[in-house]
Amino acid sequence: MMRVLVLLCAVLTSQVYVAFGQEFNSYCNHLDDLPLCAMATSFTQELVKKQYQYLTLIHHHYQADRFYPNVAKYFRKCMEKTSGMLDRVATYIMAKQVTISASANAPDYVNDLFQHGFMPAFTINHTRPPTLRSAFRQAFKSERNTVETLTTIHQAAEVLGDAEVAELVGADLIPEVTKLMNELHTHFSMLHSVTRHNLHGLGEFIYDKNL
Repeated sequence: MMRVLVLLCAVLTSQVYVAFGQEFNSYCNHLDDLPLCAMATSFTQELVKKQYQYLTLIHHHYQADRFYPNVAKYFRKCMEKTSGMLDRVATYIMAKQVTISASANAPDYVNDLFQHGFMPAFTINHTRPPTLRSAFRQAFKSERNTVETLTTIHQAAEVLGDAEVAELVGADLIPEVTKLMNELHTHFSMLHSVTRHNLHGLGEFIYDKNL
């Protein structure tokens, strides 16, 4: 009897959790135009996804059949930049909560947001690219998506008059991501040149050796 009750409680808890997750997702979808909510949900999700993506690229290029150690080290630097940005954003969001909550007219969504947590559930893609060019293309697209998300957040912050968020995103985050995006595009373009007449991966091997 006790086992049945425990199982029933577990099922009910799971159902409540799923229902709450759906409700929270729906709740945040209505707050997409609020920069703080966007930073704590969609943008933070993107950073976590990129972190795992770079981690996948690192180990993928350390494998014996695709051993490109310098490329792996480069993607590790990209992952460290992403991790550093994630830490800064998380710290900022927590600090922002304190400053907003201290004001007399703090919006209700702030308290709800921090009570429920930063991120609703999401999936992570562990795609392993077949070539170095496709690896850099994949990384470039991820950074480009991040710039687009940040641009939307920056515009929302400007419209709402949140100078603090606008300054962080416009003067700090966007330039940093744009710099990495341009760097990845340069690598992709150079790989296109050296692997145009690639013979059994020789061009990729030479590129990795000189990276």
